[in-house]
Amino acid sequence: MDWNTFVTTLTATGFASAAFVFLAKFLSKHLLSMDLERFKADLKSINEKELERLRADLRIAAFQQETTFAKLHEKRAEAIAELYAKLVDAHSAIRIALIYGKGGQPDYYREALSKFRAFEDYFEPRKIYFPDGLCDLIEQLVIKLGLLQRFAGERAPDDLTQGIQDPKGFGAKILELDEPVKQIRHEIEHSFRNILGITEHQPVAKLAELEKRGILPKGR
Repeated sequence: MDWNTFVTTLTATGFASAAFVFLAKFLSKHLLSMDLERFKADLKSINEKELERLRADLRIAAFQQETTFAKLHEKRAEAIAELYAKLVDAHSAIRIALIYGKGGQPDYYREALSKFRAFEDYFEPRKIYFPDGLCDLIEQLVIKLGLLQRFAGERAPDDLTQGIQDPKGFGAKILELDEPVKQIRHEIEHSFRNILGITEHQPVAKLAELEKRGILPKGR
């Protein structure tokens, strides 16, 4: 091999090597770029799936929570309405007793006490549904009822017919329940309106909405 041939061969080999190195680098970079893009795409897909799963879990959790609280609100509304009905019944019995009991018919007083016992029995296991302030008022009333029942138990039937003019008579003592009962009725009404979402600023519109949704009967 002469010198020119050697140089030509060496030059060609050098170009070939350089071309190979360049091509290898290009392909390597291209493949790495493709791998990176594929990795990004896979990662994006995984993230989107995880995000969608998380959203689905959150929707399920929100629905479960909404359902749970809806049931609790429904139970609370039922408890408040029933307690109110029993209190109104007892309050009416007080007024009847004050009118007719002093006429020598102590059974009216006993009926009033019986109504209040029914009210108390209903309240105790459902105390958790009512605000603290309302519970305090009811518990104060229950204490007065206990004293009144003890007072009645210590009296002969005729003693229960003493009129409200006698400050030591049963009629006067049962009359003392009237104002506390009125206050409790007001608080129960307020609690029930809060559950229904009725405020002083929008009672008519809210009631109309509740009627339209069938929650309240029309033409109350």
